[in-house]
Amino acid sequence: MGDWETMGPVMGLGSAMNLVEIVVYLAAIGFAWWTLQEVRFDVLLKHPKSRAAKLLQLLLAIALGYGVGGFFMHYLQLALSIGFY
Repeated sequence: MGDWETMGPVMGLGSAMNLVEIVVYLAAIGFAWWTLQEVRFDVLLKHPKSRAAKLLQLLLAIALGYGVGGFFMHYLQLALSIGFY
C-alpha cells in the first residue's frame, strides 16, 4: 500500500477542518458586522455615510471577526486534541 492510500482519511479530516474554519471565520465576520451596526459612527466620523466610513466599518468587522474566529478555532483545536495526549 502506498503513502497516498494511507493518507486518505487524514487528508479528508484536514479538508473538513478547513471547511469548518472558513465557516467559523465568515460567521464571526458577519456577527462582527451585525454588532458594529449599533456603533454610532456619526459621533466619531466627519462623514459617517461616506464610502470610506463603510469601508472602515467593513475592515473593523474583518479584524474583529478574524480575532473572534481565531479564538474559537484555537479552542476547537485544543478541545479536539485533548484525547490524543
